[in-house]
Order: sequence, then structure tokens, then C-alpha cells
Amino acid sequence: MLCIGALWLAALSCTKKDRQVPKTPEVGVEIARDVELIFSDSGRVQVVLQAPMVVRRQGNNPVVEMTRGIKATFYDQNGRINSHLTAREAYRFPRKRLMQARGNVVVTNSEGEYALYRTIAVGRTKRTHQQRCLRTDCSPR
Repeated sequence: MLCIGALWLAALSCTKKDRQVPKTPEVGVEIARDVELIFSDSGRVQVVLQAPMVVRRQGNNPVVEMTRGIKATFYDQNGRINSHLTAREAYRFPRKRLMQARGNVVVTNSEGEYALYRTIAVGRTKRTHQQRCLRTDCSPR
């Protein structure tokens, strides 16, 4: 009888929660803090992007997530600052050649003029490789 009671207590103490295997970290994920990314073409800096945290996820649909805010500085062909962009978060989709900024997006040009957006998406076309604005959720105010 004592043996049966001990077995019963042992079975009760092993709950489903205790039997769960701890989750392993995601494979193909890189996290970096206080990041400065420099995008250039033929040795000329085009964009300098700063973010407090960047998460890069690999896989079939790779994405670079900047969910704690971004600041981007754009340069012209002569290396002079052309414009600035700030946003609460941004996502870069390398395979689609697309970048999307969301949340209080402010775009300022070199003359100090600015436009406010909720969301803005910028990409490169495959034929011309020219940057063009794809979509905005609201017109500049």
C-alpha cells in the first residue's frame, strides 16, 4: 500500500509543464544593437542608416527589422546630404528590394522642407535600378 501511494505521488509531481522541452533559440536570427549601416554604390555613400536595434531573419523570406526607431541620411552623387528620414520602425526586404518605414515617418530635404507620413515604402525597380516611392498611406501635410 505504501508503495502504491509513493508511485501515485511521483506521478502527480510530474506535471505536463515539467515534461515540456525548453524552446531552442531561432536559427538564422542575428540581433545587433546601436547599428550604423552604410549603403554605397561604386564607392559612393548613398544612405547612412542608424538604429538602436536591428534583427535580421534569414530563411525563405529574409527580413531586416528595425523596430526601435531609425534615422536615415541620404546623400547625392557629390556626397552632400540630400535628405533625412526618421520613423518609429522600418523593415527591409532584400529579395524584394523594398524598404518600408512606419509610424510617424518624417522626410526632410536639404532646404528644410518636410513631409509627414504614416507609412512609406521605397524600392528599386529591376529594369532601371532607380529609387522610386511606391506607396504612402497619407499625403504630405
